[in-house]
Amino acid sequence: MAVALRAELEPCQIRLVSDFDDGYRRSLRSTIVAALDRGHRQVVVDCDEWKRLDLGVLSALIHGAKACAIRGASFELVNLAKDLRSDIDALRLTGRLGLYA
Repeated sequence: MAVALRAELEPCQIRLVSDFDDGYRRSLRSTIVAALDRGHRQVVVDCDEWKRLDLGVLSALIHGAKACAIRGASFELVNLAKDLRSDIDALRLTGRLGLYA
């Protein structure tokens, strides 16, 4: 009788940087997808350094959240500043990022 064991990987922890450029935005999206490809079932993005709304980063995070949802993985933003949360709420994107009241 064969027994299959599946080792759960620790959550993938991603820390946003304070200065963004196009290369970073693409890299962020790729990092999330690569974590899923490696078998991570949870992606946690630390937003502590994210100080101003950046639509490119927001887009990368939305794509990452969608990739997680498609693969049945969880996606979480932590340490999100109150004003950024308000901006995301105003844009009606909370659901797409897995943020709820």
